[in-house]
Amino acid sequence: MGSSPARSAASRSAGGPWRRSQPIPGAWIARSSFRGDRGTYLSLHAWRRDEWYPALDAAGLPRLVPYAMRHTFASFAIAAGVSLFYLARIMGTSVEQIDKTYGHLLPDSEEYLRGLLDTFDGSTHLEIVGS
Repeated sequence: MGSSPARSAASRSAGGPWRRSQPIPGAWIARSSFRGDRGTYLSLHAWRRDEWYPALDAAGLPRLVPYAMRHTFASFAIAAGVSLFYLARIMGTSVEQIDKTYGHLLPDSEEYLRGLLDTFDGSTHLEIVGS
C-alpha cells in the first residue's frame, strides 16, 4: 500500500481509516512556513513548473526532481575527494549511511590511504599518548 500526500491526520489510535477531512500536520507547517514573493504560500508543483523545470530546460538537463541534486552533489563531492565524514556532516546524515549509499563510488580506498601514508614524512612530531 503506497503512501499518499493527501492523507489526513486522523488518529491511528482510534483504529479508524485515514480520512481526508483534515490536512497532514507536516503539510500545514510547510504551507504556513514558506511564502512566495507575493505573500502567498509556495506550491511545490507550481515551483517546479514555473522555476525548476525551466531552469533545467535552459541548462539542457533532464527533468529530474530537486532531490536528485542531493545524489549529484554527493557523487561529485566523493569524486572531488571530500571525506565521507565531512560529507556526512554537511548532508545531515551518518558516515555509515553515506558509505552504504555511495561507497561504490569511492576510489580504491586502500590505495588512497597507502598513498597518504607513503607521502607522510614524519616531520610533524606527533605526541603518542601513553608513551
